[in-house]
Amino acid sequence: MDLSAVRVEEVQNVLNAMQKILECPICLELIKEPVSTKCDHIFCKFCMLKLLNQKKGPSQCPLCKNDITKRYIICIMVGGWKQQWQENVKIL
Repeated sequence: MDLSAVRVEEVQNVLNAMQKILECPICLELIKEPVSTKCDHIFCKFCMLKLLNQKKGPSQCPLCKNDITKRYIICIMVGGWKQQWQENVKIL
């Protein structure tokens, strides 16, 4: 068994898992300007604001259906993680 092939596969599995974590559940793209909801789900800022602006009053989280409002949207800083992940993908 070729150990280098096993390690590459393990690295690929980790990168795929990271991509899933960094993917916006609304647009299915890599999260841009991430924001977190009160229910701790993470989305692109643009996607979340678009969702919240569709109707007056609270909207529902696309993942858990809890009420969400602009008041409880929190900007988070994951830019470093995102950049590192993108660089690692380019290496493979």
